[in-house]
Amino acid sequence: MQNIGDLAGVRIDADMSLSVQTAFADSVAATIRDEVGDANVFIKDLRGGEHSGYRAVHVLTKYPAGRCEIQLRTKLQSAWANAYELLAMIVGREIRYGEMPSNAPGRILVESMLQESRTIAGFEGHLNRLSYMSHFSESVEEATREILASTYNENKKGEEPILRALQDMEQRLLAIVRGDRDD
Repeated sequence: MQNIGDLAGVRIDADMSLSVQTAFADSVAATIRDEVGDANVFIKDLRGGEHSGYRAVHVLTKYPAGRCEIQLRTKLQSAWANAYELLAMIVGREIRYGEMPSNAPGRILVESMLQESRTIAGFEGHLNRLSYMSHFSESVEEATREILASTYNENKKGEEPILRALQDMEQRLLAIVRGDRDD
């Protein structure tokens, strides 16, 4: 318990593009800044770089009583994080901090999940660009917008199999965790 520094935490998982996720974080931060001041609100974007595959945007706030963290995640970011948490329960919590399991099967599972995170990042980036392009300008011909929106919607359909696969992985990992607890 001594490592826990947050007074409160909130997680918001939503069907949103990366641009909407950024705007949402900016809006939440602005609202809180009105209450506690600029110096006490920070946005931590964990979607790029290496964070053991974890991707989200956090709004961190300092209050006199302690810190508050608001996590904003897309559906795919959330599904991946939930599955990875279950994997950590099986192969060791240290994977959350970049350490690999000592056994080969555990390393293979972690490497697979890390690759899945990179794939999801690329996929969400692609969807974000399509979304941006489809809403870019009112001066774009209606037919062009319809084509871009159609392409976005077609590509968005690719999200469902990924989401189902992550949810399936989560269920399988949860079954293993439950089995481990029964032993």
